[in-house]
Amino acid sequence: MRTLLSPRALACLTVLVLLGSVSLDGHAAAGVAQFTFGEVQVQRSGKNTPLAKGDSVESGDVLSTGPQGRAQVKFTDGGVMSLSPDSQLVIQRYVDAKDGSQDTFLVNFVRGGLRAITGLIGKRNRDNYKVQTSASTIGIRGSGFSSVYNPDGSVSVSGELDEIEVCNRAGCVGLGVGQTVVVQDNNTLPRETAPLASLELPDLRQSITISGNNVSSVGKASIVPAAVTSNPTPSPTPNPNPNPNPNPNPTAPI
Repeated sequence: MRTLLSPRALACLTVLVLLGSVSLDGHAAAGVAQFTFGEVQVQRSGKNTPLAKGDSVESGDVLSTGPQGRAQVKFTDGGVMSLSPDSQLVIQRYVDAKDGSQDTFLVNFVRGGLRAITGLIGKRNRDNYKVQTSASTIGIRGSGFSSVYNPDGSVSVSGELDEIEVCNRAGCVGLGVGQTVVVQDNNTLPRETAPLASLELPDLRQSITISGNNVSSVGKASIVPAAVTSNPTPSPTPNPNPNPNPNPNPTAPI
């Protein structure tokens, strides 16, 4: 015996099927372009389209900048990445599950220059955050770093906030703030150098102390108060005589 659905029930079922098809075929946004300049493109499903400020980026996208192009993406976990001219970044897998056991931040930095501040994915579980280059993998122990491909094909990586770790088949090297390594190839241990990576990028357009980029020891967002200067510069003593005329008797000669 067949059970006939009422028109209302049939309409509800149709809506559920449509919603299910959208969730299966669509992709959740990984972030948004909050700054673009010059030629910036996103490749999605084999098609290249211009990327403009406010456009979303998704897991699987390939972001590319032209000779004068620059771009900055803010991810849903609060992390930020900036690309210099002639750069390419592949968002291989991005999952912001709000759970350190399920989150994933995996990108492939192909060429050019990159600067990054990590978000909550790396802070809930730092092992979930990886940036791959042609010869190494950048892992994080802190909050920020920059990287650039050199003319000889090597890759320079610099620590900018807290600590990072650069690994390849030869081993891992830890970096603190202001330290730089050069990675020649996948089989040679990263070599520490004195100068920072030469990288011209726009400043990351957000404060490091914004809630969502700072977390408590259990991985929840928290606001870090600004540091108080111990010896503030004293204010200049106001002039007790605001009259610019030094002669107290305007009718008498000076």
